[in-house]
Amino acid sequence: MNKKLKILISIILVVVLTNVTKLIENGVSPKAVQIRLGHKNIEETMHIYPHCSGKMEDNAVEIANSIF
Repeated sequence: MNKKLKILISIILVVVLTNVTKLIENGVSPKAVQIRLGHKNIEETMHIYPHCSGKMEDNAVEIANSIF
């Protein structure tokens, strides 16, 4: 694979990862993300995108604190 193609693929992957992260950070369900990405099942999506951003962690803490 030539260098330009590798760079192009890397850029595309960064854009997709950023898109997924922003969708989840803004409350889009993993199931909706799965459909948007065209994955056959939710396990595939969660295997590829299991990360949790700092914003998502902060939101989880805020929700937990408001409950208790």
